[in-house]
Amino acid sequence: AIAQSYSSKRVTMVWPDRVTVIGLKDASLTRSNSAPLVAATATSQPGYYLAALIGGAAAALPPQHGLTNLGLGGVRLEEHSSTYFTDRQLSMLSDGGWFVMQQLTPESLPYCIHQLTTDPTALETGEFSVVRTVDFNSLFLQQVLEPFIGVYNVTDESLGAVSLALRQGIDSLKLRKVARIGAPVISGEVTSVQVSEATADRLEVYVSLRIPRPLHTIGLHLVV
Repeated sequence: AIAQSYSSKRVTMVWPDRVTVIGLKDASLTRSNSAPLVAATATSQPGYYLAALIGGAAAALPPQHGLTNLGLGGVRLEEHSSTYFTDRQLSMLSDGGWFVMQQLTPESLPYCIHQLTTDPTALETGEFSVVRTVDFNSLFLQQVLEPFIGVYNVTDESLGAVSLALRQGIDSLKLRKVARIGAPVISGEVTSVQVSEATADRLEVYVSLRIPRPLHTIGLHLVV
């Protein structure tokens, strides 16, 4: 209910709420008599450490790279995850809009069972990598258009130049291929570049893009 109260593709809530950060020390804890200069290992920490880990992974990976089933190091999940909830309960949390992490054994890496935002009603709003890919493409094409602002006049030639620049930008995005996950754009086209009917100093540009979606299920059909 907490996650669904946000219901926003811009909000990602990570579970569990407590984690152990590997290598983190706490100088406020009592130190060992045998090693009085060495700070004690910190106890469990708030879940925002885990959220920071997800943010770091998102910053390091291409936007179209999904985080489902991706192992992430640096923390251990010793509370309120696999050893606390059943698989069905964790799935219910995930389906409700939580970015749920679990760890199967103390030696294994924690991983996300499904990379969801708090709005899992559709792939475009619920899948973390899809939201990131749309944002990345949007910002990239905005940067393509920035050199025209305040420099060009609204003429037929400038409309053609804008259209050409966008097509070249789309081609550039299509070339950013990564093994297994492809490029942030599969295909795209500039569908319209027109002068706004509301104001003569504004262009209305429409671009249609086909972007990659994560592979979640495979239907296997045996015919004998």
